[in-house]
Amino acid sequence: MNISNDIRSVERRCLRLFLLLIISCVGLLPSMGLCAKSSLSLLAIAAPVAESASPQMVGVKTRWTAESRGGVAPHRYRFFVESVAEQEQVLEVETRRSYWDWTPQQAGYYRVRVIVEDDRWLTAESDWSQPFEIVPALQAAIPKSSLSSPVMSQMKIPWKTSAQGGRGPYHFSFQWRLANKDVSEEIPVVGTEWTWQPVQAGVYQVRTIAQDSLNNRSVSEWSDPWQVNPIFQVLHLFPNRSLAVPDTSAGVTWAALVEGGAGHNHYTFSLYKEDRLVHQEETGESGRWTVFGWTSGHYRMKVEVVDRYGAKVEAWSEEFKVGLKKIAVIPVFNLSLVVLPAGTIRHEIEAVVQAAGYELLDFDLLYEYMSKIRWRNTAYLSKKNAAGLRQQLNVDAVLLTGVLDYFDSESPRLALTSRLVGTNSDLPILWANGIAKHGEAHPGFLGLQRIYELQPLLLKSVHELVSGLAADLSDKQLLAKSTRVAMENSPDPNSTHANDKVRSVALFPFGNHTERDRGGDLLAAQLLVNLVRQPGIKVVEPGLVRDMLLDYRVIAPHGPSQADLSLLQTRLAADFIIVGELTRYYQSSYNPVRSPPEIGFFLRAIDLASQTIAEHYATFGTGDEQVYFYDYKRHWTAYDLTDHMLSKVLAQWLKPDKSNLLLTTADNLEP
Repeated sequence: MNISNDIRSVERRCLRLFLLLIISCVGLLPSMGLCAKSSLSLLAIAAPVAESASPQMVGVKTRWTAESRGGVAPHRYRFFVESVAEQEQVLEVETRRSYWDWTPQQAGYYRVRVIVEDDRWLTAESDWSQPFEIVPALQAAIPKSSLSSPVMSQMKIPWKTSAQGGRGPYHFSFQWRLANKDVSEEIPVVGTEWTWQPVQAGVYQVRTIAQDSLNNRSVSEWSDPWQVNPIFQVLHLFPNRSLAVPDTSAGVTWAALVEGGAGHNHYTFSLYKEDRLVHQEETGESGRWTVFGWTSGHYRMKVEVVDRYGAKVEAWSEEFKVGLKKIAVIPVFNLSLVVLPAGTIRHEIEAVVQAAGYELLDFDLLYEYMSKIRWRNTAYLSKKNAAGLRQQLNVDAVLLTGVLDYFDSESPRLALTSRLVGTNSDLPILWANGIAKHGEAHPGFLGLQRIYELQPLLLKSVHELVSGLAADLSDKQLLAKSTRVAMENSPDPNSTHANDKVRSVALFPFGNHTERDRGGDLLAAQLLVNLVRQPGIKVVEPGLVRDMLLDYRVIAPHGPSQADLSLLQTRLAADFIIVGELTRYYQSSYNPVRSPPEIGFFLRAIDLASQTIAEHYATFGTGDEQVYFYDYKRHWTAYDLTDHMLSKVLAQWLKPDKSNLLLTTADNLEP
């Protein structure tokens, strides 16, 4: 209660009574138009009454009405609000009406009284009203779910909410909106929980509408955005390369393309051969699995995917066959610069491959096809030629063989390289091998095993060269180039590695700074064989590189430009490109003991992503530089010496402790 206000009110009342008494005594009442004999009613006012019943909510307007009687109109009113708990006046409002609209701002118990004043300044004071309760504002809480985003469509998602303020009990309803625009109707629920089952995929938000017993409503803020994914399903299960005869050194990577689900998927791959499970691998959250150790047969791949809430889907691949059906033996290409018995070499190769049980394309059909399309350069396989062989002649792979050295004398020598290339779209190199023979290489006791004629040397070389192909393609030794255990013989899940990264390497045409014609091609042919033998490396078929250079008219005698590198990365999807030059080439035609071969070259490996030099190597060697006792460790031919030097280069570049395939030195690549 405010005491100073009450004292001033009493003083004003006494002053008004005193003035009225003086006016009556001097007889002024008749002059004011009042009849002295009239009877005046006393001014009085009743306690104010609220139109709405107690309690009411903070922020809700409540009308208070006070009925006054007597006195002389017009009346003026003053409403007073007092906090019951604190016994302190909190508000005073003057008005010329007998009612007042009060919007309380704080919760608590209050009472109201009114003082009325008529036109003669007479006043009357009401009693206090009954205590009136003001409750806190109703607030609906933002709904929450025990799950988290993302979720899958048609999945049951529990939501729970609450409210405070107002006067219970509360009644709740929910709303959702899609993409911040499509708002649903209110969905009433019993209690505080709601199970939501979204049908359409998209980004949603949810809110709550609460209503108390006083019919007050409160709408909560929208929840955080919720990602609702489509129905959980495996869209596609596919390999990254041909399955005619997979490259066992790099394996075949299967990938599962999944749509929908709640994320954090867990993958399990299962491989079946002839409807029998031969291997199963849990790859965690990786939807990729690299499989090594293929053998001939009929297979199916299965993948099971489980999301973080336990929803499971599975998919099967179509049945596929591993194993070649038909091989085309292409006429040999000649880098020896002398006339060759090319037909004899090809016949010997065909005999060895056919003896291993593989079907060969009839040479007459092959010759007719090559003449029709004018296929002249048999050192390369182009995409166009491969597509024709596959579509018109049902050829799965072609065998490209080159003669790098051919010398017929009393000390004959021969060097051959061969590679098997699949005819599918990416032209995978399935196998490669190289061999060199010299009549003086293994003379034996008193030179009894020295070879003086080229014919027996040729037969022996071809047999050793191509028998490796037959062994690598057989069911028993398909793992010859892989260091991992065959799937059928080992249930150990560590026998395959899903995260093994296969690097793709392309060879740019090599330069030649020697008198040996096509010396750069000799070096590139031997490097290709050595790279194919390395696990974890995919060598791009040189025919694809040649196609790209011809299509874009690229001529780079001193190596590729930066524009060429970008083109190689985009067109060939290669990780690295190797450029090189042959700087020294010498091979004696008659006396390899007194005149050993000499080889010099340098190589650069360029990271196409960053266009930086990842590795570089320059070397020079002779065939007798490590000979200390008779002819032990002597290199009789330029091929043997080059092969030895290349193996040292790759051993340095491909160290097991390197995090990448090639050690990145971040040297700037000069234009």
